[in-house]
Amino acid sequence: MGYKEALEAAGANVLAYEEFGSYQGDWLAKVSYQGETFWLRDYYGSCTGCDAFEADIGMITDDDGNYIWEDDHPKRVAAIAAFGARYLEPQERLTFDQVMEKAAENVGWDDDAGKMVQFVKDHADA
Repeated sequence: MGYKEALEAAGANVLAYEEFGSYQGDWLAKVSYQGETFWLRDYYGSCTGCDAFEADIGMITDDDGNYIWEDDHPKRVAAIAAFGARYLEPQERLTFDQVMEKAAENVGWDDDAGKMVQFVKDHADA
C-alpha cells in the first residue's frame, strides 16, 4: 500500500503513477476524478518521520492500542481512503504546464528531474 493505492481508495482512476528516487523522493500521478483529469505531485520518504503515508497510515491502532497492519481492516481502509482524498482537493490539482514546471525545477543537478520531465511528456495524452 502507498500513495497510488490511497488515491484509488479515494475514488480516483490513476492513469499514470511513478516514484522518482530510492528511499525518498518525489512521486507524480496523473488521475481522473469526478470528470476531471489532472496531475498530482508530492514527496515520499522511508519512515514515519519523513513520509506522510507512513506517518498517517502506519500509526493506525485498534481500540486496544495495537497497530493495524492488515490492509483490509475496516479502520485502515477508511484511513487510506481519507488520506488519498486529501490529494484530490482542488488546491492540490496541477495542470500539465504546472506539473512540467515542477518536474523541471532541478534538472540542472538532479538526475531524477529529467526522468520526471520525460514521464510527464510520455503521459501527456494518457
